[in-house]
Amino acid sequence: MTSTTPASIGWGWHFGCGWVVEGDEWFWWGSLPGTFAILYRNANGSCIAATANGRRQPTPENGLNSFIGIVNYIALDEGIPWQDIDQF
Repeated sequence: MTSTTPASIGWGWHFGCGWVVEGDEWFWWGSLPGTFAILYRNANGSCIAATANGRRQPTPENGLNSFIGIVNYIALDEGIPWQDIDQF
């Protein structure tokens, strides 16, 4: 899923099989008018799914980097009591 090839590089991104792969981070996002969602795996292996009830116009990817920064901040905040169990 995360293997890239020179042919899979486009629009400044490295694409795997359905994921954008940047080093140890994998993600994909999508939006419709008024919504934004992202699936994201950061370098330490934390997986995050997030949705928002807003979308930047005219191109939603304008807000992607700041959204990833906020999601990473929340995921790595040691003050949040995340469960330390595998629920799958």
